[in-house]
Parts: sequence; structure tokens; C-alpha cells
Amino acid sequence: MQDADRLDALGAIGIARTFAYGGARGRSLKESVQHFYDKLLLLRGGLNTETARVMAGERHSFLEAFLEEWNRETGGG
Repeated sequence: MQDADRLDALGAIGIARTFAYGGARGRSLKESVQHFYDKLLLLRGGLNTETARVMAGERHSFLEAFLEEWNRETGGG
């Protein structure tokens, strides 16, 4: 169950959830993006099963690509 929760926090769903949660709590976009670095990019290392690690690798790569584009479009912040 823990792996499933962590996988949900990664990839496109994780990006959407982070911004929705941040918006609901009055966080800025910059604060929401910082959450990716503070927590989401670290999740892959704490998974328990090989299947989850493979799935997380794909989602982690997607998250990294999103952040690269975000930083390109916003000048890093």
C-alpha cells in the first residue's frame, strides 16, 4: 500500500495534486514547485518492490522533464 501511495505522488498525477493542494492552501507556484525538490523527487528511493521501482523510474523521469521545462519557461523560479 505504501508503494501505491508514493507512486500516486509521482508523474502527471503528482504534479496535478501538488498544484491543486498548493492552490487550495494559498501557496505560490514557487512554493509548490519547491515541494517537488523537497519531497517528490526523493520518493523513488523509498519504494519496497521492484515493480514499484520500475514504475517510479518512468514517473520520476517525467517529473524531472516537467521541472526542466518549468525552469526553462520561468527562468528557474
